[in-house]
Amino acid sequence: MHGIAIAGIAFALITLPGIARASPPVASADDQRALWTFAEALAVALPQDNADFSNTLRAASDPSRGRIRIGKALSGVNGTVTAMGHDRTTYFTLNLTGACVPLSALHARYPTLQAAGVPLMDQPAGSYSLATVIGQSRVTYSFGPGRTACLSGIQMGRASR
Repeated sequence: MHGIAIAGIAFALITLPGIARASPPVASADDQRALWTFAEALAVALPQDNADFSNTLRAASDPSRGRIRIGKALSGVNGTVTAMGHDRTTYFTLNLTGACVPLSALHARYPTLQAAGVPLMDQPAGSYSLATVIGQSRVTYSFGPGRTACLSGIQMGRASR
């Protein structure tokens, strides 16, 4: 009997920290609008020359903090830009941090999203993605892992013709 009680306590100590982890606060309506404006400006600039894309990114950058400030409580980190030659950006990724942008907010903005990636059967807590086309760019919004209720990243590249 004591073994069962000790096992139960050990299980609770191991699993409760993950369960009790506080979710980030939901992003304000202003921060959500700032995210859509930022992503849409980048999507429109991506197929243009690098100057348009770079200027859009530079305007939001906060080099002293190593982040791209999107809203008051929403930032981008670990961004990567892939360019073909010196005058064309072909792909862009950015991880989001800070306030939570829920799936419902993404669906409200883009009601006709397409599934772009789903978790593997053996990893149901993995990430999943939804995509839309903005201008000539395909923009993919990712959720998870560990943050599946909140938008965790943005990827964009040229849309297929």
